[in-house]
Amino acid sequence: MPRKKSLSRASPFPKGGVASEILECYSLVPQPPTALLNGHVLHIYTASQRSPAATAKVILEHGWFTDYGKVKVSFAIDSLVNKTLKKFRKLTNINERQKLESICQGDFNLTIAVPTKTCEQQLEPISEPSPRVSTPSPLKTRQIAKCRRCATLRLTLKKCIHRKNARYAELTSKLRDLRTKLRPVKRLNEMIKRKDAVISRLKVTIKQLKSADSMKKLQTLTNSIERYKGQALSAKQSEEGTLKEYKNKYEEEIAAIIMKEEHIHPIELKKSGKTHSLAMRMFVYECLMANMPTSQVNSHISNVSSFFNLNSFDVPSRSTIERMGVELGTFSDIQAGDFLYNETNLTLGFDATTQEGVHVNSIHVTSPDVCIVLSLEQLPGGTAEDYSWHIISTLQHIAKVYSSYQSLNYSIVFEKIKMNVTCTMSDRAKVNHAAVRLVNSSLGKELVEVNCHVHPLDSMASVCKSALREAEVQRGLKASLFGSGCGAEHIILAFNKMRFKDCKGDATGFKVFLVEKGLGLGLMK
Repeated sequence: MPRKKSLSRASPFPKGGVASEILECYSLVPQPPTALLNGHVLHIYTASQRSPAATAKVILEHGWFTDYGKVKVSFAIDSLVNKTLKKFRKLTNINERQKLESICQGDFNLTIAVPTKTCEQQLEPISEPSPRVSTPSPLKTRQIAKCRRCATLRLTLKKCIHRKNARYAELTSKLRDLRTKLRPVKRLNEMIKRKDAVISRLKVTIKQLKSADSMKKLQTLTNSIERYKGQALSAKQSEEGTLKEYKNKYEEEIAAIIMKEEHIHPIELKKSGKTHSLAMRMFVYECLMANMPTSQVNSHISNVSSFFNLNSFDVPSRSTIERMGVELGTFSDIQAGDFLYNETNLTLGFDATTQEGVHVNSIHVTSPDVCIVLSLEQLPGGTAEDYSWHIISTLQHIAKVYSSYQSLNYSIVFEKIKMNVTCTMSDRAKVNHAAVRLVNSSLGKELVEVNCHVHPLDSMASVCKSALREAEVQRGLKASLFGSGCGAEHIILAFNKMRFKDCKGDATGFKVFLVEKGLGLGLMK
């Protein structure tokens, strides 16, 4: 019967896989004395149909390890394959791939080989023979002798002996330390006797202290201490009471002196050079807050001052009073400019309303915790051009005032303000959306447009309209206005149309219509 051909072992990795990519870097085998790396050996192994003998033959042909036999080189190659290609099966894992690459970069050395299974099994009988094991046969004796001549086994035995010697030295040092800490039994008995004597003397001393005379002395001392404590506490309380009386007396005297000084020195209303006093300015501001015309403020101040016999004072003129009123607006513009210049991520909001035929628009800016009003002015109409013009002119005016006050460049200040304003807040109206687009075009940037949330009255209005509609159907009422909703909804819608004509439509024509019909101009309040 012919001999069967030996089948080649299956490849642990597919061709063209991760292992092939790693070993492809070691395709060129170096010549001595250049170092032969483990990657070169593994590449030769995969190219030689994974045969350790064929791999060893190729290595010896290149001039490596000529002093050693082919068997020993084959054994070292087989050991290297067991630690690399057969061990690392999942090279898609980055840790296994890094370990394989690090081994491939190391030098190939015959000392990496491990003893065979026969040597490992016969290691224990050699190092630790058992008395119950029978005498080995001559064949086994020859095998043991061969294993003892193995360089790898001698190295392993040497390492084992070194570890045992280190362990023996460690245990010996610990035993020496324990012996130094031990004390003889005789010395311990003497220490116990001395401590018993000390305890007995302390007991006698305690008995003496607990005698009647000692207890009386202790009680006397305790009473004396308590008495001294009570005396000190009463003295402290009496002293605190005296200090409080003095304090109240001095406070009353100080208050009386202050009242006398205020009575002696009246409020100063005279000018200091060209500047009016603070009291006079506060007087003027109170008159302006009461909506008093500027032409009557100086006469009013003169009359009030004569009532209180204040003759030595300087009454500001009408122009001075008007400048004082303008100063408050300037202070407000400086405050708004400082806020716009130093804060970031600001929201610009605007809203308009009509009262008695007057259309007023308000502009304000808000940060997460502060809200400042920039302008509140009457506009000629309610169009998008009017709102955008009002917003841009207000920002330019504030930038001009703040740059003049801080001695800065107007262009730099205005650009910084534009950069800090990032979004707008307004009602959900088409005219407001158009105004925001015009503002974006003027500023040269896109602001985030935010609208107000749905008002709670919207949901309440829908419920009310449905309830009124049901009541009208039940009672058989029918509105003469066009639409399918309730009559109240139609009336309010008609009034809103009239208000639109008053505010944003033909305002002049609407007023003429009211005069012709004999209606008052304030009908749409």
